[in-house]
Amino acid sequence: MESENFPKAASALGSTTNDNNEEDLPPNRFSLELEFLQALASPNYLHFLATTKSDTGDCLLLQEPEFIAFLKYLQSTWTKPEYARFISYPHCLYFLELLIEKPSVAKEWTIPGFKNFSHQQQFLTWCVWMKVWMIKYVPL
Repeated sequence: MESENFPKAASALGSTTNDNNEEDLPPNRFSLELEFLQALASPNYLHFLATTKSDTGDCLLLQEPEFIAFLKYLQSTWTKPEYARFISYPHCLYFLELLIEKPSVAKEWTIPGFKNFSHQQQFLTWCVWMKVWMIKYVPL
């Protein structure tokens, strides 16, 4: 995925230092963050995160303050045009916004019915957009 525009974004994310141990962050940080962010477009993965306990075991991962802070960091970084252009599944930004702005949604993701409903709605949205795209861009 190396392109002429990619190194600028990758170096901007990879050159930061970690305040906890003052060592450089991994050189593939850009790819790791992008992959994780796009995984948030999957209702199944969100259900997994919502039902997984944190390392301390006292709360669920999507309700842990440190994890929410990480989600806020992702939102502030990946909504910038220079980073957002690398996102293939923009639905992830919508789900990310929901998780940050509406904490009750994190509790909803623990319910299998909510996961299934979200997956169904997402699929129907993609079907409608595909039909619109076909009508607009594919000649008959």
